Amino acid sequence: MFLVDDTGSRKLKLVDFNEGRVKPFCIYQEDDCTTNSSALPIPAIKAPMLKVGDETIYVALATSVYKLKGESSESGFPVECPDSGNATIYIIPGRRKLTFSLDNGLTIDLSEGHYTLPKDDGPLLCKEHFNVMKSPIVRRLSFKSVYEVRCNLLEYDSDTRIVLRNTLLHRRSQLLTACGEDCTMSNNMMPFSECTDGQLTVYWPTDVMFPIDVHQPPTELVNRLEQRIEAIDSMINMEIFILYHSPPVIAAAKGPNNKAVQVTLYSACANNRKSYDVERDVCV
Repeated sequence: MFLVDDTGSRKLKLVDFNEGRVKPFCIYQEDDCTTNSSALPIPAIKAPMLKVGDETIYVALATSVYKLKGESSESGFPVECPDSGNATIYIIPGRRKLTFSLDNGLTIDLSEGHYTLPKDDGPLLCKEHFNVMKSPIVRRLSFKSVYEVRCNLLEYDSDTRIVLRNTLLHRRSQLLTACGEDCTMSNNMMPFSECTDGQLTVYWPTDVMFPIDVHQPPTELVNRLEQRIEAIDSMINMEIFILYHSPPVIAAAKGPNNKAVQVTLYSACANNRKSYDVERDVCV
Protein backbone atom coordinates (compact mmCIF):
# COMPACT_ATOMS: atom_id res chain seq x y z
CA MET A 1 0.00 0.00 0.00
CA PHE A 2 1.35 3.42 -0.99
CA LEU A 3 0.40 6.99 -0.22
CA VAL A 4 0.60 8.83 -3.54
CA ASP A 5 0.54 12.56 -4.28
CA ASP A 6 -1.41 12.74 -7.55
CA THR A 7 0.42 15.27 -9.72
CA GLY A 8 -2.78 15.85 -11.69
CA SER A 9 -5.24 16.80 -8.96
CA ARG A 10 -2.53 17.59 -6.35
CA LYS A 11 -4.45 15.52 -3.83
CA LEU A 12 -3.43 12.50 -1.78
CA LYS A 13 -4.56 9.02 -2.85
CA LEU A 14 -4.16 5.68 -1.12
CA VAL A 15 -3.02 3.07 -3.63
CA ASP A 16 -3.75 -0.49 -2.47
CA PHE A 17 -2.07 -3.01 -4.76
CA ASN A 18 -3.49 -5.96 -2.80
CA GLU A 19 -7.04 -4.89 -3.54
CA GLY A 20 -6.08 -3.23 -6.82
CA ARG A 21 -7.87 -0.05 -5.80
CA VAL A 22 -7.23 3.70 -5.49
CA LYS A 23 -8.91 5.45 -2.54
CA PRO A 24 -9.06 9.04 -1.33
CA PHE A 25 -6.89 9.86 1.70
CA CYS A 26 -7.81 12.34 4.40
CA ILE A 27 -5.59 14.13 6.97
CA TYR A 28 -7.31 15.61 10.02
CA GLN A 29 -6.02 18.93 11.29
CA GLU A 30 -8.00 19.79 14.38
CA ASP A 31 -11.64 19.33 13.18
CA ASP A 32 -10.97 19.88 9.45
CA CYS A 33 -10.27 17.18 6.89
CA THR A 34 -7.88 17.91 4.05
CA THR A 35 -6.71 15.79 1.15
CA ASN A 36 -3.99 18.21 0.09
CA SER A 37 -0.45 16.81 0.12
CA SER A 38 0.98 20.02 1.57
CA ALA A 39 -0.51 19.09 4.96
CA LEU A 40 1.47 15.86 5.14
CA PRO A 41 4.62 16.07 7.33
CA ILE A 42 6.40 13.46 5.21
CA PRO A 43 6.31 13.83 1.38
CA ALA A 44 4.25 11.21 -0.42
CA ILE A 45 5.28 9.50 -3.62
CA LYS A 46 4.55 11.80 -6.57
CA ALA A 47 2.95 10.08 -9.56
CA PRO A 48 0.56 10.91 -12.39
CA MET A 49 -2.82 9.19 -12.51
CA LEU A 50 -5.20 8.75 -15.46
CA LYS A 51 -8.88 7.97 -15.05
CA VAL A 52 -10.43 5.93 -17.88
CA GLY A 53 -14.17 5.31 -17.85
CA ASP A 54 -16.06 5.29 -14.56
CA GLU A 55 -13.74 3.22 -12.38
CA THR A 56 -10.42 2.38 -14.06
CA ILE A 57 -7.37 4.41 -13.01
CA TYR A 58 -3.83 4.08 -14.34
CA VAL A 59 -1.04 4.94 -11.89
CA ALA A 60 2.48 5.52 -13.18
CA LEU A 61 5.12 4.54 -10.60
CA ALA A 62 8.80 4.51 -11.56
CA THR A 63 9.00 2.63 -14.88
CA SER A 64 5.69 0.75 -14.53
CA VAL A 65 2.07 1.72 -15.13
CA TYR A 66 -0.54 -0.03 -12.96
CA LYS A 67 -4.19 -0.51 -13.87
CA LEU A 68 -6.33 -0.19 -10.73
CA LYS A 69 -9.90 0.50 -9.69
CA GLY A 70 -10.95 3.81 -8.23
CA GLU A 71 -13.87 5.99 -7.36
CA SER A 72 -15.51 8.09 -10.09
CA SER A 73 -14.20 11.30 -8.53
CA GLU A 74 -10.54 10.34 -9.04
CA SER A 75 -8.68 11.83 -11.97
CA GLY A 76 -5.15 12.54 -13.16
CA PHE A 77 -2.83 13.31 -16.05
CA PRO A 78 -2.58 11.11 -19.14
CA VAL A 79 0.36 8.70 -19.24
CA GLU A 80 0.69 8.67 -23.05
CA CYS A 81 0.02 10.96 -25.98
CA PRO A 82 -3.30 10.61 -27.84
CA ASP A 83 -3.23 9.52 -31.47
CA SER A 84 -3.36 12.73 -33.53
CA GLY A 85 -4.01 10.91 -36.81
CA ASN A 86 -3.12 12.56 -40.11
CA ALA A 87 -5.47 15.48 -40.68
CA THR A 88 -5.49 17.43 -43.96
CA ILE A 89 -5.52 21.22 -43.96
CA TYR A 90 -6.13 23.04 -47.26
CA ILE A 91 -4.43 26.23 -48.40
CA ILE A 92 -6.94 28.97 -49.18
CA PRO A 93 -7.20 29.36 -52.98
CA GLY A 94 -5.16 32.29 -54.26
CA ARG A 95 -2.52 31.86 -51.57
CA ARG A 96 0.73 29.95 -51.86
CA LYS A 97 1.07 29.03 -48.18
CA LEU A 98 -1.03 28.15 -45.15
CA THR A 99 -0.83 30.31 -42.02
CA PHE A 100 -0.75 27.89 -39.07
CA SER A 101 -1.21 28.90 -35.42
CA LEU A 102 1.08 27.28 -32.85
CA ASP A 103 0.23 26.52 -29.20
CA ASN A 104 2.46 29.39 -28.05
CA GLY A 105 0.39 31.93 -29.99
CA LEU A 106 2.89 32.38 -32.82
CA THR A 107 2.08 31.64 -36.47
CA ILE A 108 4.14 30.03 -39.22
CA ASP A 109 3.61 29.82 -42.99
CA LEU A 110 3.58 26.29 -44.40
CA SER A 111 3.86 25.15 -48.02
CA GLU A 112 2.41 21.89 -49.35
CA GLY A 113 3.75 18.82 -47.56
CA HIS A 114 3.56 16.59 -44.49
CA TYR A 115 4.35 18.11 -41.11
CA THR A 116 4.99 16.93 -37.56
CA LEU A 117 4.89 19.64 -34.91
CA PRO A 118 5.19 19.51 -31.10
CA LYS A 119 1.91 19.84 -29.23
CA ASP A 120 1.65 20.67 -25.54
CA ASP A 121 -0.79 18.22 -23.96
CA GLY A 122 -0.69 18.97 -20.22
CA PRO A 123 2.39 17.34 -18.71
CA LEU A 124 3.33 15.63 -21.97
CA LEU A 125 5.01 17.01 -25.05
CA CYS A 126 3.20 15.21 -27.84
CA LYS A 127 3.39 15.40 -31.64
CA GLU A 128 0.75 16.48 -34.12
CA HIS A 129 0.80 15.03 -37.65
CA PHE A 130 -0.99 16.67 -40.57
CA ASN A 131 -0.83 17.29 -44.32
CA VAL A 132 -0.99 20.66 -46.07
CA MET A 133 -2.48 20.59 -49.58
CA LYS A 134 -3.87 22.98 -52.15
CA SER A 135 -7.64 23.17 -52.07
CA PRO A 136 -9.21 21.10 -54.89
CA ILE A 137 -12.26 23.40 -54.84
CA VAL A 138 -12.16 27.19 -55.23
CA ARG A 139 -14.97 29.09 -53.49
CA ARG A 140 -15.09 32.65 -54.76
CA LEU A 141 -17.23 35.48 -53.41
CA SER A 142 -19.54 36.45 -56.28
CA PHE A 143 -22.57 38.54 -57.12
CA LYS A 144 -25.39 36.67 -58.81
CA SER A 145 -28.59 37.66 -60.62
CA VAL A 146 -31.20 35.57 -62.45
CA TYR A 147 -33.29 36.69 -65.47
CA GLU A 148 -36.18 35.20 -67.43
CA VAL A 149 -35.07 35.34 -71.10
CA ARG A 150 -35.25 33.41 -74.35
CA CYS A 151 -31.98 31.49 -74.42
CA ASN A 152 -32.08 30.95 -78.18
CA LEU A 153 -31.30 34.66 -78.73
CA LEU A 154 -27.99 34.23 -76.93
CA GLU A 155 -27.18 30.94 -78.61
CA TYR A 156 -27.61 32.02 -82.22
CA ASP A 157 -27.13 35.79 -82.40
CA SER A 158 -23.61 37.17 -81.90
CA ASP A 159 -24.80 40.81 -81.75
CA THR A 160 -27.04 39.95 -78.80
CA ARG A 161 -24.12 38.31 -76.98
CA ILE A 162 -21.90 41.36 -77.56
CA VAL A 163 -24.54 43.77 -76.22
CA LEU A 164 -25.12 41.53 -73.20
CA ARG A 165 -21.38 41.34 -72.47
CA ASN A 166 -21.10 45.13 -72.53
CA THR A 167 -24.09 45.42 -70.21
CA LEU A 168 -22.53 42.96 -67.75
CA LEU A 169 -19.23 44.86 -67.81
CA HIS A 170 -21.09 48.07 -67.01
CA ARG A 171 -22.75 46.37 -64.06
CA ARG A 172 -19.34 45.06 -63.01
CA SER A 173 -18.04 48.62 -62.57
CA GLN A 174 -21.06 49.43 -60.38
CA LEU A 175 -20.50 46.32 -58.27
CA LEU A 176 -16.88 47.39 -57.79
CA THR A 177 -18.23 50.51 -56.07
CA ALA A 178 -20.51 48.33 -53.94
CA CYS A 179 -17.50 46.24 -52.86
CA GLY A 180 -16.04 49.14 -50.90
CA GLU A 181 -13.12 47.88 -48.82
CA ASP A 182 -14.45 44.32 -48.67
CA CYS A 183 -13.52 43.15 -52.15
CA THR A 184 -12.53 44.04 -55.69
CA MET A 185 -13.85 42.54 -58.89
CA SER A 186 -11.72 39.68 -60.20
CA ASN A 187 -9.26 40.40 -63.01
CA ASN A 188 -8.86 36.68 -63.72
CA MET A 189 -12.57 35.95 -64.15
CA MET A 190 -14.83 38.28 -66.12
CA PRO A 191 -18.61 38.23 -65.68
CA PHE A 192 -20.13 35.11 -67.20
CA SER A 193 -23.60 33.68 -67.68
CA GLU A 194 -25.40 30.36 -68.02
CA CYS A 195 -28.72 30.09 -69.86
CA THR A 196 -30.92 27.01 -69.41
CA ASP A 197 -34.67 26.51 -69.91
CA GLY A 198 -35.43 30.21 -70.30
CA GLN A 199 -33.43 31.24 -67.25
CA LEU A 200 -30.25 33.31 -67.53
CA THR A 201 -27.98 33.19 -64.46
CA VAL A 202 -25.24 35.82 -64.35
CA TYR A 203 -22.18 35.80 -62.07
CA TRP A 204 -19.84 38.68 -61.29
CA PRO A 205 -16.80 37.12 -59.53
CA THR A 206 -14.67 39.03 -57.00
CA ASP A 207 -11.08 38.43 -55.85
CA VAL A 208 -12.12 37.15 -52.38
CA MET A 209 -11.83 33.38 -51.88
CA PHE A 210 -12.69 31.10 -48.98
CA PRO A 211 -11.48 27.72 -47.65
CA ILE A 212 -13.11 24.53 -48.87
CA ASP A 213 -15.04 24.06 -45.60
CA VAL A 214 -16.88 27.40 -46.00
CA HIS A 215 -20.12 27.07 -47.99
CA GLN A 216 -21.78 30.44 -47.37
CA PRO A 217 -20.24 33.94 -47.17
CA PRO A 218 -20.16 35.51 -43.67
CA THR A 219 -23.46 37.17 -42.75
CA GLU A 220 -21.83 40.47 -41.75
CA LEU A 221 -20.05 40.69 -45.11
CA VAL A 222 -23.28 39.94 -47.01
CA ASN A 223 -25.15 42.63 -45.07
CA ARG A 224 -22.54 45.29 -45.83
CA LEU A 225 -22.50 44.49 -49.54
CA GLU A 226 -26.29 44.42 -49.82
CA GLN A 227 -26.57 47.81 -48.10
CA ARG A 228 -24.14 49.36 -50.58
CA ILE A 229 -25.99 47.84 -53.55
CA GLU A 230 -29.31 49.22 -52.31
CA ALA A 231 -27.73 52.67 -52.02
CA ILE A 232 -27.18 52.68 -55.82
CA ASP A 233 -30.60 53.37 -57.36
CA SER A 234 -29.76 51.90 -60.75
CA MET A 235 -28.88 48.55 -59.13
CA ILE A 236 -32.05 47.98 -57.11
CA ASN A 237 -33.62 45.95 -59.95
CA MET A 238 -30.29 45.13 -61.69
CA GLU A 239 -31.75 45.44 -65.21
CA ILE A 240 -29.85 44.19 -68.24
CA PHE A 241 -30.35 44.96 -71.95
CA ILE A 242 -30.79 42.12 -74.46
CA LEU A 243 -31.01 43.04 -78.12
CA TYR A 244 -34.13 41.82 -79.98
CA HIS A 245 -35.70 40.60 -76.77
CA SER A 246 -39.23 41.68 -75.88
CA PRO A 247 -38.97 43.65 -73.72
CA PRO A 248 -35.28 44.48 -74.28
CA VAL A 249 -34.77 45.71 -70.70
CA ILE A 250 -35.17 42.87 -68.19
CA ALA A 251 -35.15 43.21 -64.41
CA ALA A 252 -33.56 40.53 -62.29
CA ALA A 253 -35.83 38.09 -60.51
CA LYS A 254 -35.99 38.63 -56.75
CA GLY A 255 -34.20 35.96 -54.72
CA PRO A 256 -35.17 34.35 -51.39
CA ASN A 257 -34.17 37.53 -49.55
CA ASN A 258 -36.21 39.68 -51.97
CA LYS A 259 -33.00 41.05 -53.50
CA ALA A 260 -32.24 41.36 -57.20
CA VAL A 261 -28.53 40.76 -56.53
CA GLN A 262 -27.50 37.75 -54.45
CA VAL A 263 -24.15 37.64 -52.61
CA THR A 264 -22.96 34.05 -52.85
CA LEU A 265 -19.96 31.74 -53.17
CA TYR A 266 -19.29 30.33 -56.62
CA SER A 267 -17.58 26.94 -56.42
CA ALA A 268 -15.34 25.56 -59.15
CA CYS A 269 -12.52 23.04 -59.49
CA ALA A 270 -8.94 24.26 -59.11
CA ASN A 271 -8.00 21.76 -61.84
CA ASN A 272 -9.57 23.07 -65.07
CA ARG A 273 -9.70 19.55 -66.46
CA LYS A 274 -12.21 18.51 -63.82
CA SER A 275 -15.88 19.41 -63.40
CA TYR A 276 -17.55 20.52 -60.19
CA ASP A 277 -20.43 18.30 -59.01
CA VAL A 278 -22.83 20.63 -57.18
CA GLU A 279 -24.85 17.84 -55.56
CA ARG A 280 -21.85 16.05 -54.02
CA ASP A 281 -19.56 19.09 -53.64
CA VAL A 282 -16.65 17.28 -55.30
CA CYS A 283 -14.54 17.58 -58.43
CA VAL A 284 -14.82 14.72 -60.91
